[in-house]
Amino acid sequence: MKKSVLYTVIGLIIIIGIALGILKGLNYSLEYQANQKIELYIGKVVDRKDIEEISNNVFGKNENKVQIVEIFNDMVAITVKDSNDEQIENFVNAINEKYGVEYTKDDVEIIKESKIGIFDMIDPYIIPVLIALGLVVIYIAIRYHKLGFWKTLLLSIVWIVVIEALLYSVYAITRIPVNATTIPIALIVFVFTVLGICINDENKLKLIKKDVEE
Repeated sequence: MKKSVLYTVIGLIIIIGIALGILKGLNYSLEYQANQKIELYIGKVVDRKDIEEISNNVFGKNENKVQIVEIFNDMVAITVKDSNDEQIENFVNAINEKYGVEYTKDDVEIIKESKIGIFDMIDPYIIPVLIALGLVVIYIAIRYHKLGFWKTLLLSIVWIVVIEALLYSVYAITRIPVNATTIPIALIVFVFTVLGICINDENKLKLIKKDVEE
């Protein structure tokens, strides 16, 4: 594939991805959306699979996240996007039937949580990443100064921004859920991008040295 075609494809993906990101936003996983956490102390050791089965039947499969809390595994916390009185009633009845207890929906604690935005997710990483980015780019520019200091500096920044924008666009277009693994993946991509830049510049430097020696 010619470089011009490759760059055109990358550019189109980034443009479409950013447009979708602006219009529709990213597809946040349940725990990062506005949600409700339904907590119930059962008082008996519970099995996660049993609770997941009950929760799926009541709130819908893949529409909830089950957590077993407390050190004795006797309390459950179900994260759902939304719930109504009928669902809470059905959930409590299913728990009562399964574990031989007698709770009512008044025993359920419902905690409403607001949406966590992308900037809230990346906020702890912004300063460390900017510092690392600055140091890495400066190192690349100095190490490969024979390729042209400002040219190397600018190209390094451009490629890092392009690759991260491409990753963002892939998330926006494919609607892959944004969750706790998103930021680490972005950091891993950043590291491999830097390695790729270094390898590419190292090869260019070797060619220059070879030409000089000849």
